[in-house]
Amino acid sequence: MRYLRSKKFGKKYKKLLILTQILTIWYATLIIVGTLTSNTFAYLSDSDSTNISISSGSWWDGSDLAFMGKKETENIKKCDPIEIRIDLENKGSSMIGTTEYEVYFVDNGNPKENGSRVAEGVIQPIESGKTVTLTYLTEENGSYIFKVFQRPGYNDNYEERKELWSKKFMINCNASMTEKEMNEDNTISANDKKISEEQTNEQEVVNENQKNKKESESIELDAIPDKIEKENETPVDSEMDNNTTKTESVENSGEKPGSNKNEAVEEKESTTQNDKDNEVIESTKKGEE
Repeated sequence: MRYLRSKKFGKKYKKLLILTQILTIWYATLIIVGTLTSNTFAYLSDSDSTNISISSGSWWDGSDLAFMGKKETENIKKCDPIEIRIDLENKGSSMIGTTEYEVYFVDNGNPKENGSRVAEGVIQPIESGKTVTLTYLTEENGSYIFKVFQRPGYNDNYEERKELWSKKFMINCNASMTEKEMNEDNTISANDKKISEEQTNEQEVVNENQKNKKESESIELDAIPDKIEKENETPVDSEMDNNTTKTESVENSGEKPGSNKNEAVEEKESTTQNDKDNEVIESTKKGEE
């Protein structure tokens, strides 16, 4: 009986031992897996806390973007919508990815410090030494500026993105209107001056003509006494010349003055008498018949 009981309990303890070993192995496995998982999580947690996420191909490509031009401010005196433009050059290695740009505006002040973002866009990869042009169509009177981000990891700084600011563009419509008004005033003044000069020249011409006319009249008045004296002397001389001519004509013909007139009268009377005689003869012939 005792042997059977011992054999029975021996089998029971053997099962418990095997079960205990299995549980021990299972717990040991859990501890090992838990330990490995805990270390991996801690590493990722440290990475997230520093905001560094480096994956294959995300390192700095060596590009170096820069705005071209040396002016700090460009004044534009116009009122219509103006397209502002600026060139961006890559002075480093060729870009292997895109980057971003933004446009800021302020109606009065410095857009870099107090401006609000009015536009944004993407810059496609730029090859080394190449240039692209950024543009924006302005519609308001005020100051504008471009902001460009360098490629991630610029100068091996992976914690923050490097910013690049352009020169400031000032759109001044009021100055444009003032300048336009000044130009119009200058044009009007020039026209008035030209008209005044023309009127002065015309007046000088009129004065010169009047002066010449007066001098001419004065010369004519001085010549009147001589003219009158000449006119008074001329008829007497002319009449004497005519009488002399008639006398010479009569003397050359050998006839007395008025002889031609008497001959004409006598010839007319003779013709009249002949006509009367012819009428008497004809009347006598008719009576005899």
